[in-house]
Amino acid sequence: GILECNCSPQPCQCSDTATMKLDDEFVRVKLFKYANADMLSAPQPTVDFRMGIADAAFGSGSTFGRALRSEFKFALPLEGYANAEDRYPEQIKQIEEWLVDKIDAMFDFGDLNGSLNVWFDGYLLLDAYILRELP
Repeated sequence: GILECNCSPQPCQCSDTATMKLDDEFVRVKLFKYANADMLSAPQPTVDFRMGIADAAFGSGSTFGRALRSEFKFALPLEGYANAEDRYPEQIKQIEEWLVDKIDAMFDFGDLNGSLNVWFDGYLLLDAYILRELP
């Protein structure tokens, strides 16, 4: 994705992430690099972005697309648990409840609401979204 880098040595020292400031300019520069990359010689994060996250309209110089996939990744153990296996179903339930509670804030697109389609997959998000839309 946007934050991935193949710099060596790690941590990344390239100009894209040297400031560690994730602002509009950072995103614009990274998207421009992804959109204009030569896919035959591009580093793996660029290939992954172009092939697995953005649709076919993105690339060949275009930083716009019709579809984009986003992921939210969580790690275990959550605070208060000894390890990932410690009451695993309870930890997953806490993540589900947090996601459902935050669904409106995560997907409030301001002026784009109504003209942007968002689909959910995983945990309880799809169920929560459908229940929210029912009268």
